[in-house]
Formats: sequence, C-alpha cells, structure tokens
Amino acid sequence: MALFGSKEKKQISKAVRSTVVRTQNVAKELQAIAKSYEVRVDTLDFNILEVQTYIRINDGTKETEWESVNNDDLYELDNETRLLNPHFQIKQTYVPGRNYRGEFLEPTEPVIAHEVTFNIDATIKEVSTEESVEYRANENAYIAFDDNTYTIKTDMDVGEISFKITGSINSGVDSDVSLNVSETDLEKDAIGTGMSVEVTEIDIDGNVGSNARVVALRATVAGQTHKTACIKADDLDINVHKGKAYGKNIKVTRLEHGEIDGDFAIEAVAG
Repeated sequence: MALFGSKEKKQISKAVRSTVVRTQNVAKELQAIAKSYEVRVDTLDFNILEVQTYIRINDGTKETEWESVNNDDLYELDNETRLLNPHFQIKQTYVPGRNYRGEFLEPTEPVIAHEVTFNIDATIKEVSTEESVEYRANENAYIAFDDNTYTIKTDMDVGEISFKITGSINSGVDSDVSLNVSETDLEKDAIGTGMSVEVTEIDIDGNVGSNARVVALRATVAGQTHKTACIKADDLDINVHKGKAYGKNIKVTRLEHGEIDGDFAIEAVAG
C-alpha cells in the first residue's frame, strides 16, 4: 500500500529496518519512521496486517470501558439504532508491516512501557483518553499516598508546618480540610516562620511562629502566637496570644500585648 507518487526522478536507496507497530494513526507512524531514517514518506512501503475494532457507549456521566469487536461481528454495527446514538463511539487499531522481501510480518504483542504501578481508591477518578490517562479528585481536599495507593483526604495530621517539611498549605476555608499540627515543643514552632495556612478547621498543639498566617473557620492554638503572627477564624481559641487575632468568637487564656479584633473573652492579661 503506497501513499502518493513523487514527480522527482532521482532516487537514493536507503535501508529501512522492518518495523511492526500497533497504532490508531497509520499516517502518524509512517511520518515518524520516515523522519527517523531521514527519507520521504512516499518511499515507504507498508501493509495493514490486522485491524482491531473497539466500541463503547459513553454519555459523559462516567467513564466506560472500550469493548473489543471480532471481525465476524462487524456487520452487527450497521444498524440505525446504534449508529444514530449520539453517545456511540468507535475506534480502530492497526498493525502495518512488511519486511524488505515484501513478505508480510506477523503481528507481535505490543511492548508495555511506563505502566502504572500505583493504585487509586474511590476518592479519585481515572479518565483515559487516546493521548493520556488523567486522575481527578472527586472532592476538594488534599492527596495522600499510603501502601502504594493514592487517596484524597479531608483530615490531616502533621508534626509541623514548615518550609522544610510541608511548605504552606492553602486549600481554602471551604475545602472541608481539617488539620491537626502536633508539635508541642516550647522551643519549636508548630507553624513555622513565614508559613501560610488556610483550611476549614485547624488544631495547633504548639506555637505559631513569626510572620505566620493562619486562616480557618475554626482554629485552636494550645501554645503561643508570635507578636508578628496573624490568626483569623470565626471561632478562635488561643492559649497565649502575642500577635494579631481576628474573628467572631475569640477566647484567649492569656493576653500578652496581643491585638484582638472581634467578640472576645480574656481570662488573664499580662503586661
């Protein structure tokens, strides 16, 4: 099977290795082979060895699997009910190839490269296209990897939030993400210097460092806030407050030169 003739009379012989490929785009594969051997596409000879046909009904609400159709059953596709269905899809894969003697080559099984070795759970949707496979979260949260499986979680436990460990976490106050930061060492910061955290709820077991920013609908700080730290939450509970706090219902156990903007209750004031 040839492509198009050439008006050029000058011919240069160049050996091209016999090749068998499985593809949905024969022209694209021929272009690639011609480019790799630096020859014209119209000088290549090829033949279709095998055609594989796949069909599916896909209305876009969920991803459906492609179903292989035997060659003997192709005639059954020629009916108005199926062909007029706007959700009916069909595709074909070809195996072209001929050796230098003109003999047809037997098709071989394709080599699988870059095969996915991880798993996903029900919180992630797999979307396959002809060019790629995409993985999309079913809800707005954060991704986690455990036991070779990716999942989307709304509850997260971390030792600290810092530039070295996690970086800033900004999923949004409407993300349904809840954080628990467990660092309690008084000499360390649970929320590190310059970190920004924006989640739905957060419980901080330790200190909030300098120039840190925390935004949530509900927040607790069991340690103390640095004088340059800023905490914003509708419901806010702080043990020792030295920085700035904004909210609707604020409770502070001990206020040490800190600033509060909102309805608040203070148990003790220092300085």
